[in-house]
Amino acid sequence: METPSQPWVLYVDGSSTSGGSGACLVLTSPDGVVAEQALRLEFPASNNKAEYEALIAGLKLAKELKAEDLKVFSDSQLVVSQVLGDFEAKESSMQKYLQKARKLISALGSFNIQHIPRAENLRADQLSKLATSCISELPKATVLEYL
Repeated sequence: METPSQPWVLYVDGSSTSGGSGACLVLTSPDGVVAEQALRLEFPASNNKAEYEALIAGLKLAKELKAEDLKVFSDSQLVVSQVLGDFEAKESSMQKYLQKARKLISALGSFNIQHIPRAENLRADQLSKLATSCISELPKATVLEYL
């Protein structure tokens, strides 16, 4: 009898402040290898858009790394509920984000997304805030990607 393989685990978070918007992801492989990515959004983005940017970036990275089974955790009730089909995406921009996310999800063998309290998403939350910081405030070893 074959035991089911362990899923890849993805934590995502987005942040929008007056100083800018950022998104981040923490992706962990079944054997414990962790990839963290902080993204600075170079366009005006609401908190919900930043949350979707984080999810889409995480789904793209999971696809690049050939993840088949993915378990996602997000502290965005709206994004999680839209992806699950519990909430309708009414704004056209949210519909486009949802469509893009669902297309990436459809390439996975198994997908699960779950809403978690912000307190359980601390690392992703810290990274998303880091992505909205001024460059001069970042530690020298920080890798920041601009979207």
